[in-house]
Amino acid sequence: MNYSAFDGKKLLVNVGRFVLYMVLILITPYFAKMTSPWFIQISYNQLTPFFVKLVLTLLWLIEIGLIVLIERIIKRSAAKKAGIEKRAKGEKKERKEISVLPLKNLLAIVAIIIGCLVVVGVQIGLEVKPFYDMAQKVTSAYDYINNIGPIIMALAKCLWIIMILKAALGMGEAVFGVMENKAWRTFWIWLWATLVLFVFGIYDIFSSESKYALTYVLFYALFPLLYALTKKSDGKFYLIILFIYIF
Repeated sequence: MNYSAFDGKKLLVNVGRFVLYMVLILITPYFAKMTSPWFIQISYNQLTPFFVKLVLTLLWLIEIGLIVLIERIIKRSAAKKAGIEKRAKGEKKERKEISVLPLKNLLAIVAIIIGCLVVVGVQIGLEVKPFYDMAQKVTSAYDYINNIGPIIMALAKCLWIIMILKAALGMGEAVFGVMENKAWRTFWIWLWATLVLFVFGIYDIFSSESKYALTYVLFYALFPLLYALTKKSDGKFYLIILFIYIF
């Protein structure tokens, strides 16, 4: 490994991003819980768990939106400093071609999705997972609505996974990107990204109300591969992992 090519700046930037993400993930639930008195009068406090999770999801989405906006502003500012000029107004922008994934990638993605669904399905007795989740610990009609909360939280949780994965890949590329052997470079970057995702998984296990939370954390080992199979398309990857989480 040629350590003279080690990208220390890239490593520090992505470590900083990861730390920021984890801090927000950890502290935001406490702010969401502080809103619980707002919902005491609604349905005799029976729906408070649902509303708290809804508030948490909204706060996470706002945080993610602000982070993405700030990162784009920083990138544009850096691009201007590097001498990259913006296209003149009125100039026709080239239409982006719709990226179509190769058949082998699609087959691999479908196989992984089916594998994940089968593993979870076996654990819940081959029931339909969204209905199974909604029927857990039900003593009244309100519990069905409260059980929708974790499903809604998945909307934001999957976005956090994308951001953490990208930061982890950035760290891995900074450290292992200098390796000459492509296969080993890919392996070590994948391993590092998986380990970083597992750090988020520790929080996920202790905060989740699901009895199969550990199973989903183990799926994190497949997420860097899925991201690569989608050709690092955030949108495609998001829809895939959201589907895995919900179904």
